[in-house]
Amino acid sequence: MCGPIVTDKKYGTIGENKVVVPDGFYKVFLIDNNGRYEAMGLLFDHVSGRKKMKSYVCSVDSVEKVTGIDFFCRLPDEVESRVESQVDYLVWGFK
Repeated sequence: MCGPIVTDKKYGTIGENKVVVPDGFYKVFLIDNNGRYEAMGLLFDHVSGRKKMKSYVCSVDSVEKVTGIDFFCRLPDEVESRVESQVDYLVWGFK
């Protein structure tokens, strides 16, 4: 899943229809890794520049805190708590 992060409207609006410019964007991923769910979040600020992808990686809990969205609420609570609170970098190909 992915979407905009709009918190304080510091970027204002653009165009005739006053479309809000987001503060940033988020992405969250969930995979079934041989019967064990794994999740990862990404938070991107609305700033120019280039960083390694790993610098944007965070827990899904971190994304939930910023967005107010409960992403994997249909998972059993014990699974949801585990996958949303940690990121296994090796599962996702980061060293």
